[in-house]
Amino acid sequence: MTTYTIPQKAIILPKFPQVSLKSFWILGLISIMALSVFYVFQINSFTKEIYSLKGYENKLASLERENEALEINSAKTNSLANLDSLVKEQNFKKAGNVKYIRIIESSVATK
Repeated sequence: MTTYTIPQKAIILPKFPQVSLKSFWILGLISIMALSVFYVFQINSFTKEIYSLKGYENKLASLERENEALEINSAKTNSLANLDSLVKEQNFKKAGNVKYIRIIESSVATK
């Protein structure tokens, strides 16, 4: 039995620059410190946002309570019990006889 091989071009990988172990550790420490500072600033801004959100929620709750109180006050003011006193204050009089004008449907209004 005969074996045949197909010739292929060899893949040549690029050569990476040599990095010393000391420069690798220095670069790693600088990266860790920079990311730590970035983390602290992000946590600080996140905390500020949470406190402002809590403040807005408290303000919203107080405005909802005030709105309910105003709705109750409005309902009391516009009730039928207060209607009689309002009519007397405005000097309205009770209507006696009501007469309606009858319009004949066959008539046409002219100028």
